[in-house]
Amino acid sequence: FTVPGGFQFGLGARNDEEYRRIAAERGLRFMSSGVWSDPGAKVRYYHGEHMLQAMALQQRLRERCATIRRVLPDVKTLIYIHAFINTDPEGPRKHPDARLTLADGKQYENEGYTRSCGIPFLYNYPALNPENSYVAAMKRVIDMCLDRDRIGADGIYWDEIEYSAYEYDYSDQWDGVSALIDPTTHRIVRKVANVTLATQPWRLATARRLLDRGRLIGNGAPRTRTF
Repeated sequence: FTVPGGFQFGLGARNDEEYRRIAAERGLRFMSSGVWSDPGAKVRYYHGEHMLQAMALQQRLRERCATIRRVLPDVKTLIYIHAFINTDPEGPRKHPDARLTLADGKQYENEGYTRSCGIPFLYNYPALNPENSYVAAMKRVIDMCLDRDRIGADGIYWDEIEYSAYEYDYSDQWDGVSALIDPTTHRIVRKVANVTLATQPWRLATARRLLDRGRLIGNGAPRTRTF
């Protein structure tokens, strides 16, 4: 899919004139926030539901989106989201039904990011069949990004839209088709859930809702005929 015009990460500029210069030089039609980070703060990074707690960053993004709308009315603002990473330390307690679970029963954690960022990078996934608790959490995140009385952006930049880092969930959830096969007997030894398939109904419904409300740019490759 072709992005109709220039795109950049970064919503900030020093003044109105710099906004106009950057947009003209780069042919910008879209400006997106990057990963939510606040280097000088006690909590430096926010992903997933944790973004709802980042009040200072929300206000900063709200101001920048309003400035771009005033200075560059033809440029659309996007807010970065990641639907699979949740850096909220309370996430495992709040969403036990939406943990991305390893074969040993532990929730998947990107330990490299945890070490470098100083906050747990734990992985959840929103699913509709049956619906788990992270669906409502991500709806609140998206509404925060788009509602005009909140950040008020024109759309969403959705990173790793099809899955992230770890492709299978080993919890009791099942996508209806995926399983591990014994290489000798060729019998099913365990049902698993492919994250792309398990989340597809929610991702598809959410993408349609986003397109109805505004703009959506997704980072990822088509992995099914549906999405």
